[in-house]
Amino acid sequence: TGKELSGASLKIVDENNNEVANWTSTTTPYKLKLKPGNYKLIETKAPTGYVKSNDEKVFTVDEEGNTEPSSIILDNIPTKVIAISKIDSISGEKISGAKLQLLNNNGKVIHQWTSKTTAETFDLEPGKYVLEEVEAPEWYIKNNKKIEFTVDSANNNSLNIVMENTPFKEIFISKQDLENGKELSGAKLKIVDNNNKEVV
Repeated sequence: TGKELSGASLKIVDENNNEVANWTSTTTPYKLKLKPGNYKLIETKAPTGYVKSNDEKVFTVDEEGNTEPSSIILDNIPTKVIAISKIDSISGEKISGAKLQLLNNNGKVIHQWTSKTTAETFDLEPGKYVLEEVEAPEWYIKNNKKIEFTVDSANNNSLNIVMENTPFKEIFISKQDLENGKELSGAKLKIVDNNNKEVV
């Protein structure tokens, strides 16, 4: 939009990489006096809601105090708010307890968290991402399908990502009289898994 951004940490270094000035940006341009020489403007921290600029602006100050180029501007690309939810595939309700991770286009894990009954939100810079489940919530089947999505710098809207989990089916176990089929109380039962470990 071309408007001034506040909250960026900036510095100027000389041709020997010595820092000669640093400040935090406001909604008005920063003014200072520099001796004749060659300099670089560097952003060390981006404003909230924006991607850090890696563009180092080189400029020169002449004997009369004029700069070349005459205008020194660093641009920042806004991040996008991404909301990620885990839901029950049958009821549609948000579920807690899933361990999730978000990877960037290089396969690096940039966020890890455990789902809650509210969406998890992140500010992400434009690019491609992958959401995957590391561990399913209790009583749900692990979702092994990775969700790939793209954050588009041209889209100013937030993005909502939903990953589903299917709950385990209920199993009904009956203890009956062999002759009349009547349900019997008082029997002690247990269930073991294929490793003979007791689960119920």
